[in-house]
Amino acid sequence: MLVWWLRLIIVMTGLLLAPVLLIRAQTYDSEALTTFLSPADGCHAPCFLGIVPGQTTVAEAVHILQQHEWVADVIESNEFNRIVVVWRPVPHPVIDTDALGRLRFAGGIIDSINIQTHVAFADLWLGYGPPDRAQRNLVGDNRPAGRSYWVWYEEALPVFAFFVPVRPHAEQFRAVIHQPLTFNYGVVGSTRSFADPTLRDF
Repeated sequence: MLVWWLRLIIVMTGLLLAPVLLIRAQTYDSEALTTFLSPADGCHAPCFLGIVPGQTTVAEAVHILQQHEWVADVIESNEFNRIVVVWRPVPHPVIDTDALGRLRFAGGIIDSINIQTHVAFADLWLGYGPPDRAQRNLVGDNRPAGRSYWVWYEEALPVFAFFVPVRPHAEQFRAVIHQPLTFNYGVVGSTRSFADPTLRDF
């Protein structure tokens, strides 16, 4: 009778573990993310849709955005030195089209580009491995309690940022790895960062 129970336990354990092992055996498909982050031909990184911070003029950026199939509207505000991008309300594999894109400019030249995405930190880690360095800050009083993170890879990629509200310790790691990222092009990061970060650093 004991042998029968042991066999049953082994079979049940195998059935429960099989789906987990099959899922883990599959390679992560990062093609959409890699394609999105690859600069257009003739556009030196960091580059977004042919717009290069520090080089592209406001007029050139507005023209590029107005002609692009992803864009529904472009609003230029000289008062706030900002271009606001309204995305077409269709699903996109990377961009969160419910959020607005923002391009800041100074002296008639695009200074930085800020794009909110659906890409989770876990997707980035699986596609590109651990970042070269990262920065973790407590946020100010004007935001909910939590931490903001900046993550850097090689210079060819944008700087990735995300915010994680304070959660119970058991939920904090899950919150970090599933948090959607904001892609920042042309942002100069602070020197207050830690190199060779691991997931434990987050």
